[in-house]
Amino acid sequence: MDNSNIKADDAKFLQKNGTFQMLLKEVRENQKEVFANSAADEIERREEAHAILRAVNQMEAHLDAVVTAETLLQYRKT
Repeated sequence: MDNSNIKADDAKFLQKNGTFQMLLKEVRENQKEVFANSAADEIERREEAHAILRAVNQMEAHLDAVVTAETLLQYRKT
């Protein structure tokens, strides 16, 4: 990925790192709990939880994109 400062090896490390994956899972689950346990009038609270979930998804997608870009570059070199 040309516009990323993250190296593919670092992205792969994070994808395989159990602690990092557990962190993402816990953040995701905590935000789902916010949705499940929020009152009808707690719109801002749900919006914040939604934004956090989207950010976690973006982080994972970005790591995937970095690894994929590196894989494509390696494939083109062969």
